[in-house]
Amino acid sequence: MRLNLEQVNQSIERQNNGGNFKDFRRIKNFSLADDRDGAHVRFLFENATDASFFRTHIVTLNTAGGKRFSVDVDCIAGNGQQCPLCRESIKYKGMYPKPVDSAKDSIYMPLLVIDKKTSAGVEKLNELQIWKRGVKFYKTDLSPHASMNGNLFSNVTEIERLGKRGDQATQMRLFGSSSDYDGNPYPAPKSLDEVKAELAYTDDVLYGADDSLIKTWTADQMEEAIKTGQVPRGNATTTEQPAQEEAPQPRNRTAQVDYGF
Repeated sequence: MRLNLEQVNQSIERQNNGGNFKDFRRIKNFSLADDRDGAHVRFLFENATDASFFRTHIVTLNTAGGKRFSVDVDCIAGNGQQCPLCRESIKYKGMYPKPVDSAKDSIYMPLLVIDKKTSAGVEKLNELQIWKRGVKFYKTDLSPHASMNGNLFSNVTEIERLGKRGDQATQMRLFGSSSDYDGNPYPAPKSLDEVKAELAYTDDVLYGADDSLIKTWTADQMEEAIKTGQVPRGNATTTEQPAQEEAPQPRNRTAQVDYGF
């Protein structure tokens, strides 16, 4: 049949991600690339304890066209269940880059990114991005910042990078901010629910849907990804996930882990 331009573009995207186009939502990851780069953001949650924690693997795959890309995959180890990605990651200990990284505990934070500052200037954005940090960030940075500055959504946060590009000792500092880089005060925000709706942000952006940022693969799908190096067929959310830790609510976790807070 005859295709229009939109259908052609969709076909190209399907080929580029291995034919599993429906399983990849366009979700931007937040990052600051170089020393003294910064951004003004609103966290899309109000309290530090509302943040989401997950134990995930980073898996590097190939598209049908040979392009490499990485995905975050929920670790299924626990409750007597073995995780094929945990087994596979042992083979690559000491190697970089790794096709399958060992499972790591991380905090995933949805942000309304208002603007970003680099040496080239300031770019206005007002868009959804997801910020991923090691789980210690909660105790060393996010929780103290919330205690000092209050509601993480209502009050704008400035994030500043300390560390040049490629520096392994980079720090991300958080400050309360009442004005943009030009000194203009921020207007009072709409409600959190209204902003989430405008950004099309729902909980399953992070986890729980086929096209979530964090993939929930079954053991069989993990084995398929290991064997083929491509997105496993189906990529369906499994109902056989380890139970999430109950307290404190409503933090999502995919393993029974005591983080010390």
